[in-house]
Parts: sequence; structure tokens; C-alpha cells
Amino acid sequence: MPIKRYIYWSKTPDIRNQKGQSILEVIIAVAIFSLIGAAMTAMVVGGFNGLMQGGDQTQAGALAQEGIEAVRSIRDGAWNELVYKKSAVAVSSSQWIFTGEGMDESIGKYTRTIIMDDVCRDETDEITDCPGAYTDVHSKQCAVNIDWETRPGIINSVRNITYLTNWDSRDWMQSDWSGGDGQSIWSNATMYDSDDGNVITNAIGQVTLASAGTAIKDAGFNYSTDSSYDWPFIVADNYINDADKIEVIGGAAQLAVLEGDIIFGTTINTEFNSDANGWQFNMWDAGGGEVDPIGVWQSPGGNPGGYIDITIPYNAKDDELGGYWEQPINITEDNAAVTCYFDWSIIDWEAVGGVDSYHIYVFLDDFSGAPVIGNQCWLSESQSGITDWSGQQSIDCSLAASASGTYYYKLAVWLDTRQKQNTGPITAAFDNAKIYWQKTSGGSYSTDKPDIYPTASFSVSGVQSWDSFTATTVKNGGEIYYQLSDNNGSAWQYWDGLDWVIAVGATDHNTATVINTNISNFSVVNEQIKFKAFLESDGSQLVQLNNINIGFTTPAPVWSFAAWDVGSGEVTPTGIRQPTGGNSGGYVNITVPQGNNNEVGGYWLQSFVSYIDNPSVVVLDFDYKVIDFNGAPNVAEIRVYIDSFDGDPINQVGGSISISNEGVWISADQYDVASAIATSGVYYFKIAFWVETLVGSPGPYTVGFDNVKIDLGDGSYPISGSLISSAFDMTDASPAQIIEWGETALGDSNVRFQIRTAPDAGGSPGVWTEWYGANGSNTYFTTSTGSLIPTDLNDKQWMQYSVELTREGGNIPVLENIKINYK
Repeated sequence: MPIKRYIYWSKTPDIRNQKGQSILEVIIAVAIFSLIGAAMTAMVVGGFNGLMQGGDQTQAGALAQEGIEAVRSIRDGAWNELVYKKSAVAVSSSQWIFTGEGMDESIGKYTRTIIMDDVCRDETDEITDCPGAYTDVHSKQCAVNIDWETRPGIINSVRNITYLTNWDSRDWMQSDWSGGDGQSIWSNATMYDSDDGNVITNAIGQVTLASAGTAIKDAGFNYSTDSSYDWPFIVADNYINDADKIEVIGGAAQLAVLEGDIIFGTTINTEFNSDANGWQFNMWDAGGGEVDPIGVWQSPGGNPGGYIDITIPYNAKDDELGGYWEQPINITEDNAAVTCYFDWSIIDWEAVGGVDSYHIYVFLDDFSGAPVIGNQCWLSESQSGITDWSGQQSIDCSLAASASGTYYYKLAVWLDTRQKQNTGPITAAFDNAKIYWQKTSGGSYSTDKPDIYPTASFSVSGVQSWDSFTATTVKNGGEIYYQLSDNNGSAWQYWDGLDWVIAVGATDHNTATVINTNISNFSVVNEQIKFKAFLESDGSQLVQLNNINIGFTTPAPVWSFAAWDVGSGEVTPTGIRQPTGGNSGGYVNITVPQGNNNEVGGYWLQSFVSYIDNPSVVVLDFDYKVIDFNGAPNVAEIRVYIDSFDGDPINQVGGSISISNEGVWISADQYDVASAIATSGVYYFKIAFWVETLVGSPGPYTVGFDNVKIDLGDGSYPISGSLISSAFDMTDASPAQIIEWGETALGDSNVRFQIRTAPDAGGSPGVWTEWYGANGSNTYFTTSTGSLIPTDLNDKQWMQYSVELTREGGNIPVLENIKINYK
């Protein structure tokens, strides 16, 4: 077989001919590799930078959102914290706070700034560019800016914007002040604490400067002659005390028994489920010709089950009568707590002829038989138709049974019909009627001197001095000490031997004797007074306070009387204020006594102020009555004078009114007396009675005056007037956030406010802050559309406002309403 042989060979290239081509290929290859490498590097680096920038952006967004949430948290605490245009936030005591105006915050490489802007709205209340129709103080625009440097000179930013509203808040509003002053603690929405006498509030929705008819004070001579005030212990709710240690019962405040035996008693058959046993019905003052009331037990229909009723039959006319159910009860202890329980309902009302009055009465008498109107424990309003069951009444009857003995519980009705008008039947029903009494015997009393004080101060406008302090007590060897307050309990004072000073604790107090000796030095600036009593016992002594009486000097009268031109041998006219008999109420009179050849008079005088020169209209009017007229004098005239001085009258205004016989009250024609007031200043109004008599001793002559008024028109307005509200309880420590009000204020006339707050002190305001306005203490709020209240007033429970009205020329400002927003 032949052998195959393979032969391999190769030819060596000619290097000389291919050298240039190889270098070029290397260069190209290196270039391509470099480009690919650069591209790959760029891709890697760019991706990394993108990841870095994306992370920065995410973190910035988170910081911006955190800023928004921080501001929301601050808003939720108090809206009036949002006062800064530019600020930063920080955490303090586990709460977010603003760090101050113009501040920003560094967080690593980031800077966070919070920008707060007002929100403006148009006439349709839609958000618009500022200034808009008004600024919405209950809304804010919040922007959080996050800035950081990506490389030198290059700044990146993230901005988060939101709107915030004051949604979680409450409002204290007042738009009626017609109830008048004298209410230190807010309860009646138509009243307030006090004013300076230069404002009027009798129109609903208006506080304005005193105007027409106010130049003369006490125009109707309706004055009080009271010179003392009593604090009786009848209504427990009128006092603040620890009920476990002091009880208000039976007309006294006394130490409560801490432990001992309870003695009690009650009436029987209280629910009338099967009969009226134990109860007796009787007619009440049903005389001849009158209908006979009927009392019957009924079932069912009560509240629930059986009941008793009293029916006034048909044909009642010109009748005054009633009926009553009674049951005796034996009370074995003095000064027991006695409570009367009952339900009542009018179940039939056929008063076709009408009634003058129909009342439900409850009595607890110490005798059996017909009750006496005026001695009742409880009285309903006059009824006019069928009613539902009242729901159980609970009446404190302790005063009616203060001593042990047998008493008679009486449920009664009384009807007064119109003359010659048939009416009836009318039926009243009673159910669940009982007396329950209780007294604790033995035991011990508190030894830590518990205190009791009234919920409200006693106020006297214009009081000149406090004159006496009298305590009616039963001490049984114990003692009672006292403190006084002139600011409704915000601070309590005692006599330290030299002066009235603030009491630091419960041991700074005085006995009633020391209080009485030094009470004339107690301040009358605030025109109010309140006491706090401390009942001291060694544990075995029952200490009892029955009454506190405050004596005081009444305000100085604004009217004064003077005799006029009385010569030697002539009679002297007299002037007396009378509490009743006027037109209506009180009045004043002038009497010229019986006598010969007299030319004398008398006049009542009061000063008043005109606040401008030459008021355009000044109108005077008054009522008069000739009360006594005996014989015919030469002259008997009523005259009116307006002088610029005190003393005998000279400048008569209007014509004289001649009188000649006794008569009734007459309204005098109005006098225009503007010519008597040329310039602003103090004037003296004098209403006079002048008599000239002949020989023969005619007289006496007496004329009465009432409703004397001067309307100064535009001249009666003072430059300014102010009013202080009642103290308002926000119920907890809260921020007072926004104040806004409605007003009419033209020209440069204005309405401005101040606010103060106080902590709670046992149900009353504690120590008040200073008065604050928009820019801090002793400034004012002047923007009626709304202002934030300074945060210095936050976290108090009580708030109070003061408003001042100032006129400019003839422009008189009017306050229409006030709203204070709080948390």
C-alpha cells in the first residue's frame, strides 16, 4: 500500500512591505479601546452622580415635608403662634417651636427656611392675590424652602407649599350689651362687668358713646336708699366650698359631720300606686257663690301609675280659690336637711272664658289647714294650657322646717278667673310626692379650717366707703376668720395691723371684729367686695355662719336742693326726694310753707357737661304735678334755668309755667335751650318753684318734678367711652388666638380693644395679666377684620376684653359685635 506523506510549509512575510500598516492598526485599536473605556467610565460616573443627586432631592423633599408637619403641629397647639414672616423650627420639650423672626436652620448640607404669608380673599371669599378685599386671619400660606450646594456656586432648591386653616377652635361672641353692667363672671350673654358712664348699651347690637337724654343723671329720681347688703346662706349654688367639710343647709353654712349616725324620715304613699291613703284633700278659700274644687285619686295616667288631681269645675267666674292635698310629717331634729319632691302636670284645660292667673304651689307649714300665699316653698309660673309631666322637682325646704316638730306637706293650686267669664274645668295632677329629711348625729368636724366664699362679688356703682362688717354666727367655742377681696377673688387681703395686704396663705386672716374695725380703709376703687370665711373647730365644735352683712355709704346724690332768696321773716322752702308716687317711681318736690308777704323759691340743681361749642339742638323736658295748693298767691310759677355757675339761678330758659290748683302729672312742653350753651364746659341745670304771697297766710304750696331730661343732641357726646366685659371661662388652659369685631367708625373716630387673661383660681379668675394689644402690653387692637393675640396671653383659663370708643367731630363710633377665637 502506498504511504501518503503530507508536507506543510509557510512563507515568511516581507516585513519591510507591511510595517506601516501594523502601527496604524495598533493606533486605531488603542483609540477604539480608549473611546469605549471613556464611554464606560462616563456611564458609570454619570450613573453614580445621578444616584447621588436623586438621593439629595429625596432627602430635601423629606425635610420640606417635615417642615410642613412641624408648622401644622405648632398650629394645632395655638394658631396665634403663626406670627412670623420667615423662621425656622426646632424641638423644645418634645414640641415643635418657631426659633424666631428671620431665622433659618442648617441640617447637614441643607438649609431649611419657613415662609408664612397672609391669605387674601375677594368679595366672594375666594383666595386671590393680596391685598384683595380682605385678609383672612384664619388662613395662612406656608412655604418650606430647602436649599443645598451641589458644587461651588451651584444651588439646588426644593419648595413645598400648603395652606393652613384655624379649623380646630372655639369662639366667644357678644353682640348684645342691653342687659347692662354688674356681671363680673360671664353667664348672661347680654351683660358686662362695668363701663365709665360715657357709653350706652340699651340697643341690641350697639355700644356707642352716650348721647341724647344722658346729660342729666337720675332723670327719674329712682334711687336706692339701701346702705347695707346681706349674704344669707339659702342657696348652696351661690357659694364655693368643699361640700364634704362645709354644708349650706337650713339658712346657714356649717361644718359638716365627717362621721356619725344618720337620722332621717319621709312621708308615706309617695307614688299613689293604689290609693291616696295618708293624704287629705281640702278646698281652699272657696266661698259662697264660687265653684267647689275637687280632689280625686286616679289610676292610671300618672308618672307612672296612679296619681292625685285637683279640678276646678266648669262655671268658675269671678272666682279666687284653690284646693290642696296635705300630709303630716314628724321631723325630730333641728336644722335638718329637708327636701320636697313632686311631679306635676296640667291634664285638662278648658279655660274658654280665660283666667287671670293659675299657679301650682308647694307649702311646708307647721299647721294643718289652708296655706297662706307668700309662705310657699315653690311657685310655678302662671299656666295657660295642658302640659307634660314636669319631671321630678327637688326643692330645698329646710328653711320652712328649721326646728323639730310636726309639719304638713301641701300640694296646691290657685285660680283667679276673669270677672263674669265662665271657665273650667281645669285639672292639675301630682305624682311622686314626698318629703325627705336627714340629719347626721354625733361624729366629728374638720379641723383644717375649711373655707367658703360667694360665687359673685357684691358691687355698688359709685360706693363711697365700706362702713361695717357684721357676722351672725354660732361658734360653740370655735372661731371663724375672714379675708376680703376687691377683685372677685383674684387676690385675697387681710389687715396686717397697718394696712390691707395680700394674703399669702390661709393663715393670713382676721376675726370679724378686726375686719369691722378696719373695713373703712378697704379699697372702693373697683366698687366691689367679696368675703372668704374659714370655719375653725377642734373637731367637737359645730361652727355655723348664718349671715354676713356689709354696710356702706351710698353714692353721693347727683341732685341737690337749695332755698332761694329767703329774706328776714320769710318762710324757707324745702325740697324732699320721695321714693314712690312719681310718674312713675321716685320724684322730688318743692314746698313753700304757709306765710305772709313772701317772695321766695327753691330749686333742684344738677351739673352737666357739653363737649362741644354751640350744640345745634338742646331739648329740655320734664313732668310736674301740683300736689298741694292752698289759697291764691300773687305768683306761683315753675321756672327753668341753665347757668354756668352753682348758686341761685339767673339765666332763665323758656317761659314760666303758672299754676293755680292741684292736679295730675303733666308733661311740660319741650324747651329748646341751645342758646344757653355757647361753649363747651360745665353747666348747672336748675328747676325751680317761685311763690309770691299776699297777707293772709296762704299756703302751703307743693310741686313735684319727675323725668327731668336734657337732650344735648350732638353736644352730648363725650370724647371717649369705655366698657369692660365679664370674665369669660374658656374651661381649660387655652390660647386666646384671634380678636375681630364689627364696627361703624367714620373719619378718625375709632373702636379699639385690649385683652387680658388669668389662670383659674377655684372657679374664678386668678391674677390677671396686664392689658394687651396687638403689639404687647399697654397697646391696642385696632384692626376690626382680625388680629392675632400675643402669645404672652396663652395658656390661661379666663379672658376679658376692654373696648374704648373715641369720636372725631360729629362722627360717633359704634361697636356692633365682638368675637374672640380661642383653642
